Amino acid sequence: MHRDPGTNARAFRKASMQPARLIATRYPLHDPNLLRERAMAERRWRFCNESSVLSVLTALITIGSWLSPRVFAEMPKTAKEIGLEISPETTVITRPLRPDGFPDYVASLNETLGRGVERDENFWVLMWQVIGEARRLEKERETIETVLQIRIPETRILKRLEYPETSSPEDFDQFGMLERRIATTPWSRTDCREAARWVDTNARALDLLQAAARRPKAFTPLVSTSEPPLSGALLMTIVEFRDAVRLTTTRAMLRLQEKDLEGSWGDLLTAVHMARHQENGWCLIEYLIGLACRRQAIDGLAQWVSRADLTPEQIDARWKELAPLLKVRPVAAVLERERFMVPDGLLACLSGRAPLGELIGESSALAALLESDDPPITRAMKQLRRRLDHAATELVFANSNVNTTLRTANQACLDLENAWTPASHRLRAENLEKLKNRYSREAAFRGTPGLFFAASLLTHPDQASELAGRALAAEFVTGVSETENAQTTAEAAVATLRAVFLLKSHIARGHALPDSLDVLFRDPAENIDPFTEQPLRFRQSEEGVMIYSVGPNGRDDEGQPANGIDGPNDIAATLWQ
Repeated sequence: MHRDPGTNARAFRKASMQPARLIATRYPLHDPNLLRERAMAERRWRFCNESSVLSVLTALITIGSWLSPRVFAEMPKTAKEIGLEISPETTVITRPLRPDGFPDYVASLNETLGRGVERDENFWVLMWQVIGEARRLEKERETIETVLQIRIPETRILKRLEYPETSSPEDFDQFGMLERRIATTPWSRTDCREAARWVDTNARALDLLQAAARRPKAFTPLVSTSEPPLSGALLMTIVEFRDAVRLTTTRAMLRLQEKDLEGSWGDLLTAVHMARHQENGWCLIEYLIGLACRRQAIDGLAQWVSRADLTPEQIDARWKELAPLLKVRPVAAVLERERFMVPDGLLACLSGRAPLGELIGESSALAALLESDDPPITRAMKQLRRRLDHAATELVFANSNVNTTLRTANQACLDLENAWTPASHRLRAENLEKLKNRYSREAAFRGTPGLFFAASLLTHPDQASELAGRALAAEFVTGVSETENAQTTAEAAVATLRAVFLLKSHIARGHALPDSLDVLFRDPAENIDPFTEQPLRFRQSEEGVMIYSVGPNGRDDEGQPANGIDGPNDIAATLWQ
């Protein structure tokens, strides 16, 4: 029986077929303190209770009918009908165009990302052979197979870990904890026989993963099956990708226990290469998944160097091989393409291809009614939502200019990219906080449509276009800003691992444990905690020497990892005894 342990694993498995933006919103991989702050801000800006929201929405239908005979008619479908100007300042890209005249962001990304990627150097040509499963792809399969010139297997080669039959939730949770532990800690076949069978069964998958990971480039076509196109882009490989990395590091830890140092090192490098390919994806979801996978590999690498009986020169050579692979890609590099989702979403709504709720959300009361167990009520409410979407879109943009809206939103995206320019966490965080404060009022629109609609109707026509643009910008700025801690956490993990390698080399030369980590570095200024710009900290125990960053909360928690919203969140690597 297969059971997927852990809240995050279950969440990602459930979310794997959801639009990219929704996954980013519901299952973020960043500091939970920011989630709490955002929730508090939304509560402070709550415009009305759920029952009054429904009243506002229903009233809008009547108002919309009175204002325009086109409200319940077919929405404009072409770029020309909504007066769209195709330019870098409005649509960001100017080609290719869809038959209706709108920019085709999916095609543009596929053209850019796939340019110059040959079949025999493409990571995804082999990766799809490992994690692909034809029956789950339906119509996406044809596009992927045609573009990559591959044949996706009917049944996935990568087999999942089978959990033992149990009726006890406690046993299930314990097995889940064991699964996570053996991915980053040496283990033997007698520790977990199910995991040993899992590794052996996946011998072919592991061979393919090793070959795929060493390929220098990675491209798989985006396939969108819903609207807006980019939000509906295919991201079904999230869970499978993490399973593949977990399998690789699990075998690495088994090999390490069995004293197969070279085999273990090879598996860990495979995991790092895979994480890098994922980090270099087009959107923040892929980037964040890549960071999570690299952290798993880093934990395993600390175990490896702790157990490796090597000369100082050999240790230094291993780090020289590893260091280029661990360079953290800045979020700013991802924003160049992630920002396409802003105009793509707005234009999908204005063309009638997607509901306005895709941009501003809908009330939880309406959502609850849409999930009613009473079929007549469900049908009626879905019809109401469809009519409301038409009315709301007409009302919100009746007195606004779509090009002004796009320029306003795109300028915010550029400001966001500039905010990421500093190499310092402190300066980036300050810039992002200022930018979020600039859009704090509009950030409250998300999930409170009554507030957004009322503000739109009461805003002077000359400012209505900018209001809509600021509302779009607020959603993007808030969501992206919350990933800053993820980037800095990755940088801190690399810094602590580097210090562990240096300490191992130092001890291998016959030196005692130093009083300060500064002596390990050629330049003491390199001994830096990215979160504080102060030296990394360390503490010795019977288990080994732990080197750590204080993490996002800036507090010395003596190396304790993340634990709850207000708990510790240090980032540590240990040179084990």
